[in-house]
Amino acid sequence: MSCFSVSMDANLAPRNQAGKATVGKGAKDGKKPKGGKKAARGGMAGSGSAAANSITFIDTPGHALFGDMRERGARFTDLVVLVVAAEDGVMPQTEESVKLCLARGVPIVVAVTKIDRMSEGEREAAAESISHSLAGLGVQTDLIGGDTPLVSISSMTGEGLEDLREMI
Repeated sequence: MSCFSVSMDANLAPRNQAGKATVGKGAKDGKKPKGGKKAARGGMAGSGSAAANSITFIDTPGHALFGDMRERGARFTDLVVLVVAAEDGVMPQTEESVKLCLARGVPIVVAVTKIDRMSEGEREAAAESISHSLAGLGVQTDLIGGDTPLVSISSMTGEGLEDLREMI
């Protein structure tokens, strides 16, 4: 189960995917949180319409074979929640996703996940390292003075998911 499913549906119990591909997940519909903040570089398309109250999450696997899927998703999305594992940091697929978002002008919210596996100090160091890596790609997170929101989350414990909802 992805962090998206957990954050959008409180009735779903989180479980560990341990790097398993989520190909079968496809898309997940949910309700947009009321009063949520807008992501950096623009808001969600469809404001003022019926679509403004709904969200569809497209959960694309991080494996390199799914690059075409990420590229198609970047063409049709209003917002990208860029999920970066705290333990792994910015990977080649993360770089690819960032480039696609920047090329298309899609706003990004960075979600640093799997923080439940780290101490508080390690969490902060991981978030800072990820922020600096993303800065090298042209994404300035709010952690280092930029406009792109960065939220540390755990789909296992639910920590940070309310903050993520607010950013969306």
